[in-house]
Amino acid sequence: MESNICAVQHDPEYTVVEKRVGAHFLETVVRQFDEVYKNPSETKECDNLISIICHLYNFQVVHSVLVFDILKHLVGDFREKDIELVLLVLRNVGFALRKDDALALKELICEGQRKAGDVGTKFQDQTRVRFMLETMLALKNNDMRKIPGYDPEPMEKLRKLQRTLLQRRAGGRDMKLRVSLDNLLAADQIGRWWIVGSSWSGAPMIGEQNASKESEGK
Repeated sequence: MESNICAVQHDPEYTVVEKRVGAHFLETVVRQFDEVYKNPSETKECDNLISIICHLYNFQVVHSVLVFDILKHLVGDFREKDIELVLLVLRNVGFALRKDDALALKELICEGQRKAGDVGTKFQDQTRVRFMLETMLALKNNDMRKIPGYDPEPMEKLRKLQRTLLQRRAGGRDMKLRVSLDNLLAADQIGRWWIVGSSWSGAPMIGEQNASKESEGK
């Protein structure tokens, strides 16, 4: 029985299926987030969806590139709701992002500070802007104590347990989906290249494009 379990854990086909399921769930959540974000309401649906994305990142389903893409988008728009969502992301996964890509986080913080200086004064309530800047400064200085109520211990325990399980199942391979926000939202047009063995849909292959151009030129 034990040998059968081990065989399943290291079965490449089984791993691919797992990755496809994770990719489908991720794409569904991101598309829903994009739709809700573009049509704001008084509900907490947008917050809940971005929290799910943060947890998918926390549990190694998706690479930090997606989270940074979302943060850049939020900082770029910089409305009150955007600031609220930025805070939500940074409080959930800010220090993990710092560990994964300190340079990208530094660039994001610089852009956030610039935006706050340019348009932050237009908000009647400056509390969120100040709190966002304080949170960013705490992340920049790697000072967890400066973020009220932040306790990384429970999540770190879960991440350690998960890393152990992943090493057994995937043989130490990196299983994270390294896909950008734009790629996920345009999957129907460009294809789902981040899924091993996925069928091409939408946009033509590069070779076909080149062949078409050559035939037009004749």
